[in-house]
Amino acid sequence: MRKIRWGIMSTAQIGENRLIPAIRKSESGEIVAVASRSADKAAEFAMKHDIPNSFGSYEELLASPEIDAVYCPLPTGMHKEWCLKSAAAGKPMLCEKPISINRADAAEVFEAFDKANLLVSEAYMYLFHPRNRRVKELVDSGAIGELRSIESTFNVQVPRTDIRYNVELGGGALLDLGCYCVGISRYIAGKEPSEVVSLSYNGESSGVDETFVGCLKFPENVFATFSCSMISSFDCSYSVHGSEGIIRVGHGGMIPWPGEVFTVELTKGDKTEVIEIPEADHYSLLVEAFNQALIKGDKEVISHSESLSNLDALDRLRA
Repeated sequence: MRKIRWGIMSTAQIGENRLIPAIRKSESGEIVAVASRSADKAAEFAMKHDIPNSFGSYEELLASPEIDAVYCPLPTGMHKEWCLKSAAAGKPMLCEKPISINRADAAEVFEAFDKANLLVSEAYMYLFHPRNRRVKELVDSGAIGELRSIESTFNVQVPRTDIRYNVELGGGALLDLGCYCVGISRYIAGKEPSEVVSLSYNGESSGVDETFVGCLKFPENVFATFSCSMISSFDCSYSVHGSEGIIRVGHGGMIPWPGEVFTVELTKGDKTEVIEIPEADHYSLLVEAFNQALIKGDKEVISHSESLSNLDALDRLRA
Protein backbone atom coordinates (compact mmCIF):
# COMPACT_ATOMS: atom_id res chain seq x y z
CA MET A 1 0.00 0.00 0.00
CA ARG A 2 1.20 3.47 -0.88
CA LYS A 3 2.23 5.60 2.10
CA ILE A 4 1.17 9.24 2.17
CA ARG A 5 4.17 11.34 3.23
CA TRP A 6 3.06 14.08 5.63
CA GLY A 7 4.62 17.42 6.44
CA ILE A 8 3.56 19.22 9.63
CA MET A 9 3.28 23.00 9.35
CA SER A 10 4.36 24.33 12.78
CA THR A 11 5.14 22.73 16.12
CA ALA A 12 1.74 23.44 17.67
CA GLN A 13 0.61 21.24 20.55
CA ILE A 14 -2.38 19.79 18.73
CA GLY A 15 -0.06 18.45 16.05
CA GLU A 16 2.34 17.09 18.65
CA ASN A 17 -0.33 15.54 20.87
CA ARG A 18 -2.96 14.43 18.37
CA LEU A 19 -2.06 14.44 14.67
CA ILE A 20 1.45 13.01 14.86
CA PRO A 21 0.23 9.97 16.85
CA ALA A 22 -2.78 9.67 14.53
CA ILE A 23 -0.65 9.66 11.38
CA ARG A 24 1.65 7.04 12.90
CA LYS A 25 -1.33 4.86 13.84
CA SER A 26 -2.68 4.97 10.31
CA GLU A 27 -1.86 2.19 7.88
CA SER A 28 -1.26 4.51 4.96
CA GLY A 29 0.60 7.53 6.36
CA GLU A 30 4.02 8.53 7.62
CA ILE A 31 5.56 11.79 8.86
CA VAL A 32 8.58 12.94 6.89
CA ALA A 33 8.98 16.62 7.81
CA VAL A 34 8.10 19.43 10.18
CA ALA A 35 8.46 23.18 9.63
CA SER A 36 8.68 26.17 11.95
CA ARG A 37 9.59 29.83 11.49
CA SER A 38 12.64 28.92 13.57
CA ALA A 39 15.05 26.38 12.07
CA ASP A 40 16.35 25.50 15.54
CA LYS A 41 12.87 24.93 16.90
CA ALA A 42 11.94 22.75 13.92
CA ALA A 43 15.14 20.71 14.29
CA GLU A 44 14.56 20.23 18.01
CA PHE A 45 10.96 19.14 17.39
CA ALA A 46 12.03 16.75 14.63
CA MET A 47 14.63 15.14 16.89
CA LYS A 48 12.15 14.79 19.75
CA HIS A 49 9.60 13.03 17.53
CA ASP A 50 11.98 11.12 15.27
CA ILE A 51 10.97 13.05 12.14
CA PRO A 52 13.62 12.78 9.39
CA ASN A 53 13.42 16.33 7.97
CA SER A 54 12.95 19.81 9.40
CA PHE A 55 12.59 23.21 7.75
CA GLY A 56 13.10 26.74 9.04
CA SER A 57 10.18 28.13 7.02
CA TYR A 58 6.75 26.99 5.86
CA GLU A 59 7.70 27.85 2.28
CA GLU A 60 10.51 25.27 2.35
CA LEU A 61 8.07 22.60 3.50
CA LEU A 62 5.62 23.41 0.71
CA ALA A 63 8.44 23.31 -1.86
CA SER A 64 9.68 19.86 -0.80
CA PRO A 65 9.06 17.14 -3.42
CA GLU A 66 9.21 14.55 -0.62
CA ILE A 67 5.87 15.65 0.85
CA ASP A 68 2.46 14.42 -0.38
CA ALA A 69 0.20 16.19 2.13
CA VAL A 70 0.43 19.02 4.66
CA TYR A 71 -1.25 19.37 8.04
CA CYS A 72 -1.80 22.99 9.11
CA PRO A 73 -2.46 23.72 12.81
CA LEU A 74 -1.57 27.41 12.59
CA PRO A 75 -3.81 30.04 14.24
CA THR A 76 -7.17 30.48 12.49
CA GLY A 77 -6.27 33.93 11.20
CA MET A 78 -3.37 32.39 9.24
CA HIS A 79 -5.32 29.52 7.66
CA LYS A 80 -6.43 31.29 4.49
CA GLU A 81 -2.93 32.53 3.64
CA TRP A 82 -1.25 29.15 4.03
CA CYS A 83 -4.08 27.19 2.46
CA LEU A 84 -3.78 29.36 -0.64
CA LYS A 85 0.01 28.95 -0.65
CA SER A 86 -0.39 25.20 -0.29
CA ALA A 87 -2.76 25.08 -3.26
CA ALA A 88 -0.32 27.18 -5.32
CA ALA A 89 2.49 24.78 -4.37
CA GLY A 90 0.45 21.75 -5.43
CA LYS A 91 0.15 20.32 -1.93
CA PRO A 92 -3.08 18.77 -0.58
CA MET A 93 -3.89 20.05 2.90
CA LEU A 94 -5.65 19.01 6.07
CA CYS A 95 -6.32 22.30 7.89
CA GLU A 96 -7.35 22.75 11.48
CA LYS A 97 -10.83 24.05 12.18
CA PRO A 98 -12.22 26.43 11.26
CA ILE A 99 -10.56 26.49 7.86
CA SER A 100 -10.93 30.29 7.71
CA ILE A 101 -12.29 33.05 9.91
CA ASN A 102 -15.42 33.44 7.75
CA ARG A 103 -17.38 31.83 4.93
CA ALA A 104 -16.10 34.14 2.20
CA ASP A 105 -12.46 33.32 2.91
CA ALA A 106 -13.23 29.59 3.09
CA ALA A 107 -14.99 29.75 -0.28
CA GLU A 108 -11.85 31.35 -1.74
CA VAL A 109 -9.73 28.55 -0.29
CA PHE A 110 -11.95 25.81 -1.70
CA GLU A 111 -12.04 27.49 -5.11
CA ALA A 112 -8.23 27.59 -5.19
CA PHE A 113 -7.95 23.87 -4.40
CA ASP A 114 -10.69 23.01 -6.89
CA LYS A 115 -8.86 24.90 -9.64
CA ALA A 116 -5.62 23.11 -8.71
CA ASN A 117 -7.48 19.77 -8.65
CA LEU A 118 -6.22 19.11 -5.11
CA LEU A 119 -7.70 17.62 -1.95
CA VAL A 120 -8.33 19.94 1.00
CA SER A 121 -10.31 19.29 4.16
CA GLU A 122 -11.15 20.93 7.44
CA ALA A 123 -10.04 18.84 10.45
CA TYR A 124 -13.38 18.37 12.23
CA MET A 125 -12.46 15.00 13.70
CA TYR A 126 -15.60 14.70 15.87
CA LEU A 127 -17.64 13.84 12.75
CA PHE A 128 -15.70 10.56 12.58
CA HIS A 129 -16.16 9.42 16.17
CA PRO A 130 -18.56 6.44 16.54
CA ARG A 131 -20.15 7.99 19.64
CA ASN A 132 -21.40 11.05 17.77
CA ARG A 133 -22.47 8.87 14.86
CA ARG A 134 -24.40 6.62 17.29
CA VAL A 135 -26.21 9.65 18.71
CA LYS A 136 -27.18 10.71 15.19
CA GLU A 137 -28.47 7.19 14.46
CA LEU A 138 -30.55 7.18 17.65
CA VAL A 139 -32.11 10.55 16.86
CA ASP A 140 -32.83 9.67 13.22
CA SER A 141 -34.36 6.31 14.22
CA GLY A 142 -36.86 8.01 16.51
CA ALA A 143 -35.38 6.65 19.73
CA ILE A 144 -36.37 9.86 21.58
CA GLY A 145 -39.44 10.64 19.48
CA GLU A 146 -39.58 13.93 17.60
CA LEU A 147 -36.49 16.12 17.96
CA ARG A 148 -37.15 19.21 20.06
CA SER A 149 -33.86 20.77 21.14
CA ILE A 150 -30.09 20.40 21.44
CA GLU A 151 -27.96 21.88 24.19
CA SER A 152 -24.16 22.01 24.13
CA THR A 153 -21.31 23.51 26.14
CA PHE A 154 -17.59 23.84 25.45
CA ASN A 155 -15.55 25.68 28.09
CA VAL A 156 -11.77 25.69 28.56
CA GLN A 157 -9.55 27.76 30.87
CA VAL A 158 -7.22 29.33 28.29
CA PRO A 159 -4.05 31.01 29.66
CA ARG A 160 -3.86 34.75 28.99
CA THR A 161 -0.62 34.27 27.04
CA ASP A 162 -2.39 32.06 24.48
CA ILE A 163 -2.79 33.23 20.86
CA ARG A 164 -6.54 32.69 21.13
CA TYR A 165 -6.72 36.09 22.84
CA ASN A 166 -5.30 37.73 19.69
CA VAL A 167 -7.98 39.37 17.52
CA GLU A 168 -5.79 39.50 14.41
CA LEU A 169 -5.09 35.76 14.60
CA GLY A 170 -8.79 34.87 14.68
CA GLY A 171 -9.05 34.44 18.44
CA GLY A 172 -12.15 34.16 20.57
CA ALA A 173 -14.39 31.52 22.06
CA LEU A 174 -16.84 31.25 19.15
CA LEU A 175 -14.31 30.35 16.45
CA ASP A 176 -12.20 28.11 18.68
CA LEU A 177 -14.86 26.36 20.79
CA GLY A 178 -18.31 27.41 19.60
CA CYS A 179 -17.58 26.03 16.15
CA TYR A 180 -17.92 22.54 17.68
CA CYS A 181 -21.22 23.40 19.38
CA VAL A 182 -22.66 24.85 16.18
CA GLY A 183 -21.32 21.91 14.19
CA ILE A 184 -22.78 19.21 16.45
CA SER A 185 -26.12 21.06 16.55
CA ARG A 186 -26.33 21.20 12.76
CA TYR A 187 -25.18 17.57 12.51
CA ILE A 188 -27.89 16.33 14.88
CA ALA A 189 -30.62 18.56 13.45
CA GLY A 190 -29.69 17.61 9.88
CA LYS A 191 -30.75 21.05 8.69
CA GLU A 192 -29.51 24.62 8.57
CA PRO A 193 -30.72 27.28 11.03
CA SER A 194 -33.34 29.73 9.82
CA GLU A 195 -32.68 32.20 12.65
CA VAL A 196 -29.86 32.85 15.10
CA VAL A 197 -29.41 35.09 18.15
CA SER A 198 -26.36 35.59 20.34
CA LEU A 199 -24.74 37.38 23.26
CA SER A 200 -21.08 37.66 24.13
CA TYR A 201 -18.63 39.03 26.66
CA ASN A 202 -15.65 40.65 24.96
CA GLY A 203 -12.57 41.01 27.13
CA GLU A 204 -11.57 44.60 27.83
CA SER A 205 -7.89 43.93 27.22
CA SER A 206 -8.11 41.22 24.57
CA GLY A 207 -11.03 42.48 22.51
CA VAL A 208 -12.03 38.91 21.65
CA ASP A 209 -15.22 37.14 22.69
CA GLU A 210 -14.10 35.35 25.85
CA THR A 211 -17.59 33.96 26.49
CA PHE A 212 -20.20 33.45 23.79
CA VAL A 213 -23.79 32.19 24.04
CA GLY A 214 -26.02 31.46 21.07
CA CYS A 215 -29.34 30.04 19.98
CA LEU A 216 -30.19 28.58 16.60
CA LYS A 217 -33.71 27.92 15.33
CA PHE A 218 -34.06 25.11 12.81
CA PRO A 219 -37.07 24.20 10.65
CA GLU A 220 -39.96 22.41 12.39
CA ASN A 221 -39.34 24.42 15.58
CA VAL A 222 -36.18 22.61 16.60
CA PHE A 223 -33.91 24.78 18.75
CA ALA A 224 -30.23 24.53 19.65
CA THR A 225 -28.66 26.52 22.47
CA PHE A 226 -24.97 26.61 23.28
CA SER A 227 -22.39 28.35 25.43
CA CYS A 228 -18.62 28.46 25.08
CA SER A 229 -15.98 30.20 27.13
CA MET A 230 -12.22 30.61 27.37
CA ILE A 231 -12.44 31.76 31.00
CA SER A 232 -14.51 28.98 32.60
CA SER A 233 -13.59 25.59 34.02
CA PHE A 234 -13.57 22.71 31.55
CA ASP A 235 -16.83 21.30 30.25
CA CYS A 236 -17.49 19.71 26.89
CA SER A 237 -20.88 18.03 26.70
CA TYR A 238 -24.17 18.01 24.87
CA SER A 239 -27.69 16.67 25.19
CA VAL A 240 -30.48 16.02 22.72
CA HIS A 241 -34.10 16.36 23.80
CA GLY A 242 -37.04 14.73 22.07
CA SER A 243 -40.76 14.31 22.65
CA GLU A 244 -40.18 10.91 24.27
CA GLY A 245 -36.68 10.96 25.72
CA ILE A 246 -33.26 12.53 26.20
CA ILE A 247 -29.77 11.59 25.01
CA ARG A 248 -26.89 12.86 27.14
CA VAL A 249 -23.25 12.91 26.04
CA GLY A 250 -20.71 13.96 28.64
CA HIS A 251 -17.01 13.43 29.39
CA GLY A 252 -15.47 15.12 26.40
CA GLY A 253 -18.63 15.63 24.39
CA MET A 254 -17.45 16.68 20.93
CA ILE A 255 -13.79 15.87 21.67
CA PRO A 256 -13.62 12.39 23.26
CA TRP A 257 -10.08 11.47 24.21
CA PRO A 258 -8.50 8.70 22.14
CA GLY A 259 -7.93 5.43 23.95
CA GLU A 260 -10.97 5.55 26.23
CA VAL A 261 -14.34 3.83 26.18
CA PHE A 262 -17.25 6.28 26.07
CA THR A 263 -20.93 6.03 26.80
CA VAL A 264 -24.21 7.57 25.69
CA GLU A 265 -27.11 7.85 28.16
CA LEU A 266 -30.58 7.31 26.71
CA THR A 267 -33.35 8.29 29.13
CA LYS A 268 -37.04 7.55 28.53
CA GLY A 269 -39.35 8.21 31.43
CA ASP A 270 -37.70 6.96 34.63
CA LYS A 271 -35.42 4.49 32.85
CA THR A 272 -31.89 5.27 31.66
CA GLU A 273 -29.96 2.98 29.33
CA VAL A 274 -26.19 3.37 29.23
CA ILE A 275 -24.88 2.55 25.76
CA GLU A 276 -21.18 1.75 25.54
CA ILE A 277 -19.32 2.93 22.45
CA PRO A 278 -16.20 1.01 21.30
CA GLU A 279 -12.86 2.68 21.87
CA ALA A 280 -11.88 4.91 18.95
CA ASP A 281 -9.38 7.57 17.97
CA HIS A 282 -11.27 10.03 15.81
CA TYR A 283 -8.03 11.75 14.80
CA SER A 284 -6.77 8.46 13.36
CA LEU A 285 -10.09 7.90 11.59
CA LEU A 286 -9.88 11.38 10.06
CA VAL A 287 -6.26 10.90 8.94
CA GLU A 288 -7.00 7.50 7.43
CA ALA A 289 -10.01 8.93 5.57
CA PHE A 290 -7.79 11.73 4.23
CA ASN A 291 -5.06 9.27 3.19
CA GLN A 292 -7.52 7.05 1.36
CA ALA A 293 -9.18 10.02 -0.36
CA LEU A 294 -5.75 11.17 -1.58
CA ILE A 295 -4.83 7.70 -2.81
CA LYS A 296 -8.16 7.35 -4.65
CA GLY A 297 -8.00 10.84 -6.13
CA ASP A 298 -11.01 12.21 -4.25
CA LYS A 299 -11.19 15.95 -3.65
CA GLU A 300 -13.19 16.00 -0.40
CA VAL A 301 -13.19 14.22 2.96
CA ILE A 302 -15.42 16.52 4.97
CA SER A 303 -17.46 18.13 2.24
CA HIS A 304 -16.79 21.72 1.30
CA SER A 305 -20.50 22.46 1.62
CA GLU A 306 -20.47 21.23 5.24
CA SER A 307 -17.55 23.52 6.09
CA LEU A 308 -19.14 26.50 4.34
CA SER A 309 -22.51 25.96 6.03
CA ASN A 310 -20.92 25.80 9.47
CA LEU A 311 -18.98 29.01 8.82
CA ASP A 312 -22.13 30.66 7.51
CA ALA A 313 -23.85 29.95 10.84
CA LEU A 314 -20.81 31.24 12.74
CA ASP A 315 -20.77 34.41 10.64
CA ARG A 316 -24.43 35.04 11.39
CA LEU A 317 -23.96 34.46 15.12
CA ARG A 318 -20.97 36.79 15.23
CA ALA A 319 -22.84 39.47 13.30
